[in-house]
Parts: sequence; C-alpha cells; structure tokens
Amino acid sequence: YRTDFEEQVITDLENPREVRFYNLDGRSFSNSAQAEFSWSPARRTEVRLAYRWLEVKADYEDEGTLDVPLVSTHRAFANVGYETKANKKKAQWKFDATFQWIGDQRLPNTAANDPEFQLESRSDDYFLLNAQITRVFSKQFEVYLGGENLLNFQQPNAILSAENPDSQFFDASLVWGPVFGAMAYGGLRWMPWQDKK
Repeated sequence: YRTDFEEQVITDLENPREVRFYNLDGRSFSNSAQAEFSWSPARRTEVRLAYRWLEVKADYEDEGTLDVPLVSTHRAFANVGYETKANKKKAQWKFDATFQWIGDQRLPNTAANDPEFQLESRSDDYFLLNAQITRVFSKQFEVYLGGENLLNFQQPNAILSAENPDSQFFDASLVWGPVFGAMAYGGLRWMPWQDKK
C-alpha cells in the first residue's frame, strides 16, 4: 500500500527544547507491505507467521525529508496455539504463545542536549514474548494465566533526566519500547448466558 498525504499536521520533535506543530509543506508518504502465513501442522494446532515493512517519511521545515520518528520499519510476528480435545462438558486446555521482533526506530535529534542526555540516532531492536494458558471448565466458565514481556526487555533510559523533572533536559516523549519488565496476570471468564449444552 502507498499513501501520499497532501494535507497533514507535522509534529516536529527535532529540537529537544520544544515540540512544534505546523502544516505540511512538501512531501509526506507511507509505503507498507505485509506477508502472512498460516499453517495447521497437527489437529487443534495453529501456527501463524507475519512480517510487516513500513516506510513513513515526511518533510520537516528545518531538516528536509526524514523518517517519521518512533516508527519501526520492520516487524515480525509468530504465534502458536494449541488446544486439547474437549470432553463432553466442553472442558479443555488452551495454550497460546506469541513472539514478536520489533526493528529499530529513528529517534528525534537530541544533539543539543548535554552529552549525558543525548541518545543514539536510532533505537535498539528488541523481542517480545507473551504466553497464556487457559483451562476451560465448561461453555460458561474458564480460568486463565499468562505473562507479557517474558524476555523482560526494558527500554534503557526511557525518560531523560528522570531524577530532575524541573530540568530543561527532562523528556518523557522518547519512549520506543517497553518500560515495564516481565508481568504475570490471571483471571476468569464467567458467561452465564451461554447455553450449557
């Protein structure tokens, strides 16, 4: 897909002391391509793979044509799901795991900051792993347990000058990855309106 923008409000973060908003004067476009593959290698097992390429550029008043910041050009995704055979009461187990690769992203220019508050021109790429186990007891009731960011990736230095929020270098707008580590969750689903049969 290709999208050409004729009118657009540009959010310009290239000066770390200010955020500027102005109307597009020049080019802005997005090119994207995505490929997906699904496969069932065994009964009640599903494998899904996907890759997305995204090129997003815009003309900035002082810098010319740049990649739009904080947008990953490359992303890949793999999901595996398996469920056991349901018994007469519709009870079964379900397992699901998702693995993602998020490619690097252009970061706004921080060269005007003091050296300790400057960032590289691009972020790191990183991987995410999420998984969930569900126990279905019937059509009406199930319990689940899962985890997010199981590889425990966290963006380093997510907030510049975090220890001094009154500083001119304080900046919480440059978040490109997870700021929390691995997390576990659990819950239940109760659907009394479902037919018991």
